[in-house]
Amino acid sequence: MKKSSRAVLFRFISSFLIVGLLAEPVAFAQEEIRRFQLLPEGEKVKLPFSIPASVAKIEDSFLADSGQRTGDRKMIYLLQDAHTNESGQMNLASTLDILLSNDKSLKTVYAEGAVGDNSLSFLRSRKPLSERKRIARSGVRDGLLHGSEYLDLTSSQNFVTWGVESPDLYIRSLESYRNVVKDRERFSTYLKKIRATYETLASLYLSPVLKNVIAQSEKYESGALPITAYFETLLETAAMLGVPMDDYSELLALRSLREKENGLNFEKANTEQLKAVEGMSSEDREILKQASVKAGPSVLSGEENAGEGYFALLEEKLLAYSGQETGDRKTESLFTLNAERLTLKTYPELFKYFEYLKFAKKLEAGKVLSELSGLEAAVIEALGVSDDDRMFAKVSKMIRLYEKLFHMKLTPADHAAYLSLKEDAGVERLTGFLNKKIMDSSSHYDHTLFLENGFERIVASSEEFYELTTQRDEAFLKEMLARMDAQHESSAVLITGGFHTTNLKAIFKERGISFVSLTPQVLRETNLARYEDILLGQKMQTPSNLGAGNMVSTMETTFAPSAARLP
Repeated sequence: MKKSSRAVLFRFISSFLIVGLLAEPVAFAQEEIRRFQLLPEGEKVKLPFSIPASVAKIEDSFLADSGQRTGDRKMIYLLQDAHTNESGQMNLASTLDILLSNDKSLKTVYAEGAVGDNSLSFLRSRKPLSERKRIARSGVRDGLLHGSEYLDLTSSQNFVTWGVESPDLYIRSLESYRNVVKDRERFSTYLKKIRATYETLASLYLSPVLKNVIAQSEKYESGALPITAYFETLLETAAMLGVPMDDYSELLALRSLREKENGLNFEKANTEQLKAVEGMSSEDREILKQASVKAGPSVLSGEENAGEGYFALLEEKLLAYSGQETGDRKTESLFTLNAERLTLKTYPELFKYFEYLKFAKKLEAGKVLSELSGLEAAVIEALGVSDDDRMFAKVSKMIRLYEKLFHMKLTPADHAAYLSLKEDAGVERLTGFLNKKIMDSSSHYDHTLFLENGFERIVASSEEFYELTTQRDEAFLKEMLARMDAQHESSAVLITGGFHTTNLKAIFKERGISFVSLTPQVLRETNLARYEDILLGQKMQTPSNLGAGNMVSTMETTFAPSAARLP
């Protein structure tokens, strides 16, 4: 069968993972030692091989017990795809390479946003390896190739890339996204008007303590306040009000981490880091330069990104040279420093910081965030609030959720919060409440709010997008499991955007399918505008013209003997 005739879809790019991966690149001098970023990790499956922390992290895992497992005891490696992000895609390729090299039962890589056989290995014979790497890296850089496709073109690994997308659901999702983007700017301006009205009225009606709690919550959720700082605000208020802390074990662990943080000399750790990097070879400095980021806000913690991938790589290099390997993959590193200088004793504060980051990673993010939300609610109730006070708190949260909804930035936890609040604090109730408080105040009539025509339409399109995401998850699994059974596969890789992960993990657990969820490290900012250009530039109106073979045929043309230059 001719390869170019195979059905191919551009992979559907979920923006939700991107939110937590945004980071602004800067000129490299050194990566600043920063306070931690809360990262989810809860390993339950012990892999018989290691994946370097600089490449990927195990976000979660589940081992079905013998009475729960499906008959063939399937194991899924769930890889989160940082769409259109070059560093994320290259680390995805490295992660996949490690999995394929160590788990010989792996034969297929399943992927969203594509249909059927999307393998590119048949192109390996068309050009020498150096040329294939050059062309493939250009495709990754431009957001047109994924890490799995890069590996398929540039390695000797034997695997099939198989698309599990539902064309109908894909097209509907794409149209919903287009409808949201079309009106997003107008309704973002409308939300700013609602926020201005809320802030004016909150100053009139809320007690100073409640106003401060809500304001700190807003700063935390917007990324302007670290999770530890927000927790300390809640903790101080809870202590003042006599709120018991017995049910907040994970938050108490967070407090222990804060104490460790207070014991760190960040300035000294920065100095030690710079000294270590300066002593390395130009090759190593360049590698670390590429891994260096100046972080933006973390969606989970509000803390500036600690450059986790960078510091994991730095530690690997230091320990590899001193003969203290952190994993089973040999790190080639050329240092101009002698072995005696590269010891923990030489850089005590830097290694102390490494340990601090590892301790932070042990916190279970889901539990921390759940407990934080619970403590916030307990503090608000302990303040003896009125129904109006509670509504002000809901209005504040709902405005933030609408902002995220229209920019497709809801996390799964945000989405759950949105669904629970929309009946009590949807736009009609929200604006009605604020207008009533204006009337009660006999002032600020200039802040009166009117329903914006079309608001419900953009809400409906946004909600449909999220609903279709869940339906697509079921389609992914149906196609993947059917083919695994037909091919007698006991393990496989599934690559999807990050928003899919939470629901897929829940389905896996329900059906007794073991999994390991992996997040490749991302070291550079994702170009969201580029992502939307690629996503919304697709011309797909009906399921019948989805099978255009666009990516395979494009790559086949590029690799043709007459193609002497990069596209």
